[in-house]
Amino acid sequence: MSVLFSGTYTLPDPRDATKNYLKMKRLLHGCERYRQWNLERQFLDKKLVWKLGEFVDDEVERLLPECEKQGIAIEFRVYSDE
Repeated sequence: MSVLFSGTYTLPDPRDATKNYLKMKRLLHGCERYRQWNLERQFLDKKLVWKLGEFVDDEVERLLPECEKQGIAIEFRVYSDE
């Protein structure tokens, strides 16, 4: 059984929003529960914290090294609906 994680990204510098948004789109493409429209809405609304949705453990294992290469720090927490 897979473990679910919630992903959050805090934009370190609003001037880099477009660059980081494009990186994030490429990184998260293909993740089962990722919704592009949700990220796009947060980007357009100029949010500084992006809630990325839910990810299964295999996706988190794949994303962590890719995030490090891209210089993007996504925070993954074990999902709880409490």
